[in-house]
Amino acid sequence: MDRWHIKLADPDLAFLPEDSEHFRGYWHAVSWAQDYAMTNRTLMMEHAKAAVSKAIGLPVLTTEHAVNCHHNYVAVENHFGKNVYVTRKGAVRAREGDMGIIPGSMGPGALSCAGKAIQSRSAHARTALAER
Repeated sequence: MDRWHIKLADPDLAFLPEDSEHFRGYWHAVSWAQDYAMTNRTLMMEHAKAAVSKAIGLPVLTTEHAVNCHHNYVAVENHFGKNVYVTRKGAVRAREGDMGIIPGSMGPGALSCAGKAIQSRSAHARTALAER
C-alpha cells in the first residue's frame, strides 16, 4: 500500500486503487465470473423446467419472473449520493422490490426474500446468517 500512499488500519486488508491496472484486471475478472454464474443459473433453470415438463407430460410455465440473484458479488451501487463498489459475501441486495434467495445450510430449505422500503444507513443488505 506504500506505493499508493495509503494507510490501512490492518496491513492484511486488501485494497486496489480504482485507477490501477490491478483493479481493472480484478473488475474484468469478477464481472466475467458473475456473468458466467448468472448465465449458468439461467441455463440450469431452463433445463430443470424442461426435465420436469418431460417427466410429468405437461408444460412447466413460469407465471412470474424467476428469482436469480448473486449472493457473493461485487457491484457498483449508489449510496448516500455517491457511486461506490459494494462487496457482499453471503448477502443479497435488499432494496425495495429486490427479490432474493437465501440458501439453507445442508438441510434447511432456502428462504425467499424481498427488499422493503426502510429508512436506514445500511447498505440495503440481507445476510444469510440473519435469516437462519
